[in-house]
Amino acid sequence: MIVLIFCIASGFLLSNLLFYREPEETAAKEILSPFSSSGEDPSAEGNDVEEDARPKVMYTDIKGSVKEPGIYSFSSEERVYDVLKRAGGLLEEADSDRINFSAKIEDQQVLYIPAVGEELPEHLDQLASSEGKQPTADSEPPKININTATPSELQQIPGIGSVKAQEIIRFREENGSFQKVEDLQEISGIGEKTVEKLKNFVTIK
Repeated sequence: MIVLIFCIASGFLLSNLLFYREPEETAAKEILSPFSSSGEDPSAEGNDVEEDARPKVMYTDIKGSVKEPGIYSFSSEERVYDVLKRAGGLLEEADSDRINFSAKIEDQQVLYIPAVGEELPEHLDQLASSEGKQPTADSEPPKININTATPSELQQIPGIGSVKAQEIIRFREENGSFQKVEDLQEISGIGEKTVEKLKNFVTIK
């Protein structure tokens, strides 16, 4: 009788162990199944791709004859013209003939804008070409309409500061719209040679 009871109890315990083992193993497999055998999350690779696709931010240190010198960020597609606009534009004494506005900039490069007659510091990187080339046709910056431009927009024109910008506005108010770019010679401080330089940056509409 005692032996029979012991066998029945043993059989009951064994059946319980076998009954509960399979769900535990199944649960463990379900927990591990979303991951690879190496234990890495498959989504991690996608995150790396997204990070690599982000555009690289670069920086340049702008010095010299600009209104707001300092360190500015830029993308690989931007040119000297773009970062100079961000720095507030050139001062009136800036020598725009020595600046290649269409040139690209390298990360951590110093962009020094010389004044007229200033000798270029040899220890600074400079993106002005030795021949003083103006922007090429395929990378020419947008021209500013001097008949509709605001004072701040006029100051984005190389060689035009706040004083000349106000004089251009005053000329428009007193004489009407400019009929040709050469009419800028009516502005004090703007001569024939200056007008020739400005033709690359202004338009009449």
